[in-house]
Amino acid sequence: GVKPCSLNCLAEGYNFYTERAPAVVDGTLCRDDSVDVCVNGECKHVGCDRVLGSDVREDRCRICGGDGSSCISVEGVFNDSLPEGDYEEVVRIPKGSVFIHIQELNISLNYLGCTPPLARRLLGIGTSFPVTHYGISGIEDE
Repeated sequence: GVKPCSLNCLAEGYNFYTERAPAVVDGTLCRDDSVDVCVNGECKHVGCDRVLGSDVREDRCRICGGDGSSCISVEGVFNDSLPEGDYEEVVRIPKGSVFIHIQELNISLNYLGCTPPLARRLLGIGTSFPVTHYGISGIEDE
């Protein structure tokens, strides 16, 4: 397989990599989805405190080194009927929210509406969709 801290090139028009150097520059990210970095050709773990080799992790509230006690819960319930085509704001999900749970408590013809950037980022869809059950793990947009 391809080593994350070696300098590799994908041959244009082909489906194989060639190793151009055994190590990339120190401090290069090992992977796009990680803060771990390459040092002397080896991938080294970086904690959420940005310290090389640290085991400090984010808690469920996304606080680095936290104990999970600082989360703020935001809830909303909608029980009314609206004329067809109307929207009602039930709850505004704050920017940076994590562990978002949206659930239809009873069968209805309601739709969940989101602003277009948020809907695309969360679910890869348009601006409204039937409410059933969604578990979403992060909000970037407002």
